[in-house]
Amino acid sequence: ELAGALEFDEAKGNATKIKEMNAKRDADILAARKKFLEDQANFEIGMQQAVEGENRRALERIASDQRKSFVVRKGAVSQLSDIEASEIDKRLALLEEEKRQKLISEKDYQLQYAQLQDQKKQVAERTEKDITQLTKEENALRTQVAFDALNAVSSILQGIAEAQTARENQNLEDEKNRVQGLLDAGAITEKEAKARNKRLEVEEKRL
Repeated sequence: ELAGALEFDEAKGNATKIKEMNAKRDADILAARKKFLEDQANFEIGMQQAVEGENRRALERIASDQRKSFVVRKGAVSQLSDIEASEIDKRLALLEEEKRQKLISEKDYQLQYAQLQDQKKQVAERTEKDITQLTKEENALRTQVAFDALNAVSSILQGIAEAQTARENQNLEDEKNRVQGLLDAGAITEKEAKARNKRLEVEEKRL
């Protein structure tokens, strides 16, 4: 009877060990599958970053170049946003696959999903902020251009007015000299000369 009890305990112990070994094996398999998926996703994202690295840097230069048009700079900002969003979407796809294959707990899934969605919101918010800043710069530039144009037109009009005034002043001066010449020649009386000069003074004050 004692021997039977010992055999039972031994068998029970062996069963427990086997169960633990099987559990560890299953956990190792799940971990390996999870690592494979993550490595694959990281490789794809890394390749995307490497391939698009030059393009990304070019877009960043365009977005910050104030000599470029508003439309071009806005397009560059939007493309940069799409690239970042695409990388986050790949990580979301990985997370969904891990959930489908039961490689992640529901708690971890919810946490990582919320974090990735927040990253997408940050990208969208930053893009909106950048475009708003570009819009402000464009509006300021247009206002300055309009202001400069008005100043240019005003300067031209002022120049025309000054030239016209100068011509009229010269005409009045010439007329005064002509009146004086007529008076000196005896062609008109002094009284008539004074009357003409008075009219000329009125015209001069009007300018």
